[in-house]
Amino acid sequence: MDMDRTTGTYPLDELGDFKVAESDIDPRGWDVMSSDRQKIGSVKDLMVDVEAMKVRYLVCDIDREQTGSHERRVLMPVGDARLDDNDDLVLMDHTAAFIRQLPAYELGGRIARDQEDSVLSRRALADAPPVDGGYYQRPEFDSQKFYGSRYSGDSNSAGRESEKGMLGRIADSIDDLKDRLDANPNSRPGRDVTDRRER
Repeated sequence: MDMDRTTGTYPLDELGDFKVAESDIDPRGWDVMSSDRQKIGSVKDLMVDVEAMKVRYLVCDIDREQTGSHERRVLMPVGDARLDDNDDLVLMDHTAAFIRQLPAYELGGRIARDQEDSVLSRRALADAPPVDGGYYQRPEFDSQKFYGSRYSGDSNSAGRESEKGMLGRIADSIDDLKDRLDANPNSRPGRDVTDRRER
């Protein structure tokens, strides 16, 4: 098992000095529902990018009733799901049939890039190159979509409050307002590439 835990993406349960930020919900143990409203399993663990201190994937245990034989685990990028914290559910953007076709994942250690590519290759957007900023700047890794109204923006999904803090949030809000006043066609609500600093 890889002991260099300064780079890469690992199961949160293996990272003893990491925890879900207080401002974020910990969905481990929550039921997972497909887009066609079938209970497909539960969240076993979270895969954390230790450099960015962000959750990149959910590790989902798929129920025996769904697989037809035995339980298995799959990885789901966080942007393919959203939290329903009223009912403690994780709602997937994909049907149960789609999720059953995902490659099996054996929990433990650093996830290899070819495993990630295998998961992403099942999606229509996977053939599109990542936007400027790197591998995790795809819609599939949109933490804001996953956490919804509970998205803390400047806190990390796993780790501690980021250095930007309240002043950074205020500055980001001012940037968004300036973009709207300037009628910047590339600006979107919330964080985007037109904002004052690299995300």
